Amino acid sequence: MKTENASNGWMNVQAGSPHAGKCGAALAALWVICSPLQAQSNTPPQAILIHPPAGRSYAAGAAIRLEVEATDVDDAVVRVDFFEGSTLLGTVTNAPYRLMFTNTMEVRPHTVFARATDSRGASSDSPAVRFYVGMDNAPPIVTIAAPSEGAVIGVPGTVVVSVVIDDDDDRPSLVTIYQDSQVAAVVGEMPYTAVISNLTVGSHVLRAKAVDPSINIAWSAEVHFTATHVALEKAQFLWGEGFKCRLTGLVVGHRTRILASRDARAWFSIWTRIPGTTEINFTDISATNYTQRFYRVSIE
Repeated sequence: MKTENASNGWMNVQAGSPHAGKCGAALAALWVICSPLQAQSNTPPQAILIHPPAGRSYAAGAAIRLEVEATDVDDAVVRVDFFEGSTLLGTVTNAPYRLMFTNTMEVRPHTVFARATDSRGASSDSPAVRFYVGMDNAPPIVTIAAPSEGAVIGVPGTVVVSVVIDDDDDRPSLVTIYQDSQVAAVVGEMPYTAVISNLTVGSHVLRAKAVDPSINIAWSAEVHFTATHVALEKAQFLWGEGFKCRLTGLVVGHRTRILASRDARAWFSIWTRIPGTTEINFTDISATNYTQRFYRVSIE
């Protein structure tokens, strides 16, 4: 007589049962419990190169320590392989995972990474690290391309600051823009551009700082600009004399142009000067027969 029960995913099989062969040999009066196999997950190890620092420069012929921190949440790390591109540099099987890199006679950049493998064969690669051998990793050259020196910005308004980085052997990872010695913007990738708003009337100074992966720091030259609020005040119309008004908020030494229009669509220049003061009085004698006039001011 045999008894079988598969209601819970397993069965008791008595010796002599046609199912006995599936569980191996069974002796008389021996019950065998067959349980379904369940696949176990395996989280790959994690690896990170903690030395050398990215962007570091070394003299030709130097012995450079490559060191990896490797961890695994559910298994043991049994091997760390070091690579430059597809070339295996060496293997370390026990912590600390360190390897001396001695192929440094050739003057060039090197990019290395590590691959950690656990006891069940799962593996993962570390982020690559780039360093230099026999190269002068010079600081970047930083230039503020916009606004131009001495620019005039209307208030309310914004100023677009554009920074250009020239670096032959590296790429800056961080550009900080300062307005009047205060941080105005931080840009972490190209293009290095930022918009500064909430300008106040007056003179301002811009400067930019770049930091490359080797922690080289470089500053731009200062760029000066003026924020101003130009206003037409005390406008009045006198028959036979045209419109008279007072213009305030001018910037001394900058060419100023007054444009006029009858319909606010077509504009033409009626006055151009380089003022020596921030306020002037002007008369639009071309409007002696007009009862309506539109004006706008351009400062160059």
